[in-house]
Amino acid sequence: MATKLPCRRNAIWNPNKGPEFLRKNYLATEDTAQEIFDVLNKNIWNSELERTNIEIGRIRGSYGWCLGLNTPAGEFYTKKIKLTPKWGCLQWFITILAHEMVHHWQCSIYSNERYESGMPWSKSFIMSHGPSFHRWKASLAKYDIPLKLQH
Repeated sequence: MATKLPCRRNAIWNPNKGPEFLRKNYLATEDTAQEIFDVLNKNIWNSELERTNIEIGRIRGSYGWCLGLNTPAGEFYTKKIKLTPKWGCLQWFITILAHEMVHHWQCSIYSNERYESGMPWSKSFIMSHGPSFHRWKASLAKYDIPLKLQH
């Protein structure tokens, strides 16, 4: 069963506290991360992203990261996304996962498209916070998921 994305439109509203899902601590698991990945992939990327390994574990200095590599044949791909296990709320976890999924798209799809269009292989790889990153801002905003550089 797919997990419904929490947003202000479908949150349980508490007049004293605001949306309930924003107030509860969240402990991430790899299973729920994969399930949320699938929901985001279907609704935002039209199932364009290949499932990648999502690892939950301690990280120093960040909430998550995305590791992009290339095959011996020269294709770019995402090896894994790593996320910290403890979150202030589910919405925060989804926001960071979506951020890393944008990097996954940059690496595994956009970088390969750039190479196929004639850009030299050495300059094709991209995993940055530039224009290709921000092009997903409006799509994510439809689900009340902010796309930021720092959280």
